[in-house]
Amino acid sequence: GEPYNWNTEDPGTPPDSASIRHLTHLYDGRLAEADQQLGRLLSGLRQRGLDGNTIVVVVADHGEEFLEHGFAWHGKTLFQQALHVPLVISGPGIPTGEVEHPVAQVDIVPSLMALLELEWPGRLDGRDLFGPETGDVPIYSTNLNATPLEVICVRLGDSKTVWEATADAAFTFDLAADPGETVSLP
Repeated sequence: GEPYNWNTEDPGTPPDSASIRHLTHLYDGRLAEADQQLGRLLSGLRQRGLDGNTIVVVVADHGEEFLEHGFAWHGKTLFQQALHVPLVISGPGIPTGEVEHPVAQVDIVPSLMALLELEWPGRLDGRDLFGPETGDVPIYSTNLNATPLEVICVRLGDSKTVWEATADAAFTFDLAADPGETVSLP
């Protein structure tokens, strides 16, 4: 379809539900295209016999918001729409399945180091996702120096606390009971 031209920094009149639906469909189309291209890459590795010695990591740097909390695109808030992104690690020696606990991008390097049986000199942030589960580990996110909100959050298990520096206000959400982050806990 036609590109949607909407200046997200100063949107003027917020888009109506039909525009949001249109934007969501465009976004879903880009996701489908990325999925198709990833399939081509994996197929090419198999055809060339490289799948037996190649580790593939797929991760997104952010998700997108479509006014679920009054903001559009990304870089403005730390709601799950922007933070909950795919992370897939595939290759020889990697077990199939899903990690049930929250993980962070900082876990990618320690996981790859362990898979490749490499040592890292000194301390390395993150944890090996294929090693023994160590319980809940805090996951931190920030968008300080962003506009209009400057926020920091920490997630521990299903509990997520967000501090808005601009307003000096904190909000805690139970993501298991309220995945849409609609009701702040007392």
